[in-house]
Formats: sequence, structure tokens, C-alpha cells
Amino acid sequence: MPVGVPWRDAHVRSGPRQDAAVWEEHLACCTQLLALRQEFAPGVSTVIAGDFNQRIPRARQPARVEAALNAALAGMTVWTRGETACGPLIDHIAASDDFAADSVEPWHGHDDHGRLSDHAGVACTLHRI
Repeated sequence: MPVGVPWRDAHVRSGPRQDAAVWEEHLACCTQLLALRQEFAPGVSTVIAGDFNQRIPRARQPARVEAALNAALAGMTVWTRGETACGPLIDHIAASDDFAADSVEPWHGHDDHGRLSDHAGVACTLHRI
């Protein structure tokens, strides 16, 4: 399941709407992800990967925002949590407990030719156990 969780200021000060509170869109997405998992994926092998727009564990985001993401990912292993060779990530790969990671490989958001992204990316090789 690919995800793109809105950043903290989605629809706050930019774009056509500009009607959301800080973290509002992000929290709504976490709630939707939790509902999807509860409705469609209980006991089902699941991998969720994408731009979560949060560091895991929490860095500067409010505790309630961390709690919402933790609830959405409950029962899963987040293979991209903590420090990596590229620092802490906001892109993550999480999987149900019937998966194990053979490798987790972050890469910088820039190369010799310039900026690729505003943050580091990551790849993870998983296998079923």
C-alpha cells in the first residue's frame, strides 16, 4: 500500500484552499490509514511504504501527531526508524510481522548533479518469514 501522508502545513498557508490548521490534514490521513488497516487488513500480510512526513521515533512533531501515526502502524515493524547513514528519515517502510528485512538502504536527497529531493529516500529488501 503506497502512501503519501500530507506534511504539517498542507493547505495551511499555500495552495488554493489555505483553510486547514497545522497538522490537520496529516492527522486526518493517519486516521484514514488506521481505518483502512482495520477494515481491510487485519491479519493480512501488509507492506506500507511512502512519505510519512514524520521522523520515527518522534523528533519535533507534537506527541499527538506521533501517537496518530503509531496507531496507524500498530502491529507493524517500521524498518526505517531511527538514525541511518543519511540521518533520520521521513520516508518509511513498514510491514506486518510476517516479513523480515534483509537490507535497508537510504540515499541522500542529492547527488553530484544536484538536488533530487528535499529529503533522503530509502529502499528496503523484505522477505516473508
